[in-house]
Amino acid sequence: MMTSTDKSNWPKDKWKEFILEEKGRCLNDIYIYSDRMIITYNNNEKGLSELAVIKLSNPEEMITIQMPEQAYSVSLLGDCDHTSTKVKISLETPISPSQIFDLDLTTGQITLKHTESTPNFASNNYVLKREYAQSRDGDMIPLTIVHKKGLELDGSNPAFVYGYGSYGHGMSPYFSSSKFALIERGFVYCIAHIRGGDEKGHSWYLAGKLNNKLNTFNDYIDSCEYLIDKKYTAKKLIAANGGSAGGLLMGAVTNMRPDLFKVVVADVAFVDVINTISDDSLPLTPPEWEEWGNPIESKEDFNYMLQYSPYDNIAKQNYPAMLYNSGISDEQVTYWEPTKMVAKLREFKTDHNDLVLNMKMHAGHAGASKKYEFLEEIAFSYTFILKQFGMTEIT
Repeated sequence: MMTSTDKSNWPKDKWKEFILEEKGRCLNDIYIYSDRMIITYNNNEKGLSELAVIKLSNPEEMITIQMPEQAYSVSLLGDCDHTSTKVKISLETPISPSQIFDLDLTTGQITLKHTESTPNFASNNYVLKREYAQSRDGDMIPLTIVHKKGLELDGSNPAFVYGYGSYGHGMSPYFSSSKFALIERGFVYCIAHIRGGDEKGHSWYLAGKLNNKLNTFNDYIDSCEYLIDKKYTAKKLIAANGGSAGGLLMGAVTNMRPDLFKVVVADVAFVDVINTISDDSLPLTPPEWEEWGNPIESKEDFNYMLQYSPYDNIAKQNYPAMLYNSGISDEQVTYWEPTKMVAKLREFKTDHNDLVLNMKMHAGHAGASKKYEFLEEIAFSYTFILKQFGMTEIT
């Protein structure tokens, strides 16, 4: 009796190559419907997810599905009937709430079937762009940019720049209504898709981990410089934000280029890098050596991490206004990291800008647990930002 695992059922001379290996494409999933194969993958040049339909009887016949916006988040919902010639996909953009489309596998055309209801919101009031900032070593950093339609780009606008860049976790350009509290007040909103994420494939991740980690911080700075050069904003008009490993990003870039920022908001920030990654009694430390290096065993790793560890690089200099949000029960970034960071900043900084430690006494790494309390947390951070720009008046 032969089984499906019997290699004699699958002789190599019967194999057929459907998808060629391609440097610019990182394959994520495959699905089979009728006589078509659907693939989802990262376009490593654009830094975006894409869908394509391949005819099984003619693999060279591939249709890449055209999306209606320059930046988006897309996923295949599929269909229960695998003989179907139509499937459903979910699409959202930073200016469009979740939409459901029918995808015709024969033509590659998509047809809008449903849009999530978002009261008092109109996508056509905003501009969405995908641009690319050149890093100091020549790589192109994807930027997702949103601003109000009609906003004059003359270098006078405040900007909110979000970054993460770690663990191969890419920042998908999804819809979030909260950011429009800033955009409506004239902010340019930007996601910097810096190295350390996977937006441009696995190599983009590798180029921002271990002894390549400085690329992550340089990319964020270079992204801000690009926004300044293109007159989206100017020095001292940028609000920087990131959380967890993105909080490490905030601490590092603030030490490196404090002149760029008006205000920095660091959420559950991993800032005491050397001490934490040298303490193998912490249960999460040994697994983290794969991401950052092992300063206990490697002098090279220790010296490299010491170059960017935010707590260890605080200097006697002027800093922007800063807000460190944290939770007393954070099991991933212990509460004493941002606490030590703020205490040392208070001792060293030479300015009189606001510096606040917001320690939430009933929250962990993911924030407070009450159903709508996350909105209060966002409001607190946005109010801090608006206060620095003198924009807290109620209209």
